[in-house]
Amino acid sequence: MKTIILVEDEKILSDVVSDVLTDAGYKVFVAGTGEECFKIIETTKPDLAILDIRLPDMSGLKVLKEIRHKFTDVPIIMCTAYDSYKTDYEIWASKVADYIVKPVDLDALREKIRKVFEGGDPKRARILIVEDEVLIVDTLKSILVNERFDVVGICNTADTAVAKTRELQPALILMDFILIGKKTGVDAYNEIRDFTSTPVIFISASEKETVIKNIDKKKNVDFMDKPVDVDELIRRINDFLKEKRNSRTGKIY
Repeated sequence: MKTIILVEDEKILSDVVSDVLTDAGYKVFVAGTGEECFKIIETTKPDLAILDIRLPDMSGLKVLKEIRHKFTDVPIIMCTAYDSYKTDYEIWASKVADYIVKPVDLDALREKIRKVFEGGDPKRARILIVEDEVLIVDTLKSILVNERFDVVGICNTADTAVAKTRELQPALILMDFILIGKKTGVDAYNEIRDFTSTPVIFISASEKETVIKNIDKKKNVDFMDKPVDVDELIRRINDFLKEKRNSRTGKIY
């Protein structure tokens, strides 16, 4: 039986979620504070933690970082009101398995838990987002995490995109054409191509032809218009990643 620790100080919510997960066949431990959470994790070694971002004794983000420090392998689903871009960014930087927004959709929560436990490839594809619009960043992160990709970095300038690509070595980059500063996404792409062939998907409101004509090396690159078609984006990402895996194993389809 899989064990889950639910860290939530709202008793009505914690009772409802605990009952639902117990009925689904999980063993559930409930903590109302960060300190209670640490004690339970140390003694029970749960298979999953569901963690509220706001707790009475400390922030959920602090609890998250402490769990990551002491129990690095515990998957974590964050429960958040999603009201702060800064907090949201720090959540993803701590590599959570997924997140759910309050008020909690119980069916969605069950599905997210199922995906965590079913797993798949533990070495999830690492994706870098290069985008200057906060709302689009939020949307892309939600899409990618829901599909079990690992968002390893977020940046909004060309120079940072190049530096992060060198540092993080992502499997794929989602790139906007218009970025903060004088340089564009194409400038970043051309510099990145000097040292890696990492696939890049441009997601932009700019004309595709405008982007294409300024690209030096048209290799492992694709283009999508805003607003993005979610299903099509995931299909293209998976196509690139499949092609990359096949090239490593020498398989040709």
